[in-house]
Amino acid sequence: MPTYFIGYKAPLIEFDKCVREPYRLIPLEQRHLTLLYFGFLKKHEIEVLIKKVKSVKAERVTVSFNSLTALPSLQKPKYLAAIPDYKGRNRLVKIRESVEGLFADFTKEKYEIFNPHVSIAYTRSKPTIELQKKASKSIKNCKRVKETLVFDRLLVFRAERGKITVIV
Repeated sequence: MPTYFIGYKAPLIEFDKCVREPYRLIPLEQRHLTLLYFGFLKKHEIEVLIKKVKSVKAERVTVSFNSLTALPSLQKPKYLAAIPDYKGRNRLVKIRESVEGLFADFTKEKYEIFNPHVSIAYTRSKPTIELQKKASKSIKNCKRVKETLVFDRLLVFRAERGKITVIV
């Protein structure tokens, strides 16, 4: 069953060089930054959502990503994700807050705190001490990596079976 969210395409590439086995890179065209998660929506809700997104005047925002982290935690490092610097994080939080009210009828957030990030790699390995060490090494190897993206278009995404597609 598909789920829906709004956000930005985020084709970060500079952090790829830090990723090691057993992590696998998420394909560039699948990388995104989620602003609001909606979960499953009915057909008429999707149509309303699309109209609302089209009505939003997207603010152009430049965000620098300057570190890698393990998600959901270093103890269970299933994903490696690039995170924005302090300034970029604050900009994304403000944008999210500015559109939250418009989409309040749809929002089914899974997490209480908004933690902007772009997942760049994943693993299916069990969370062992060895995996934690590999995740820590990847994070350490990315200490000097920095990449900047310009977000200027809010998009509606559909997620199903591990793949995302842009609806509008």
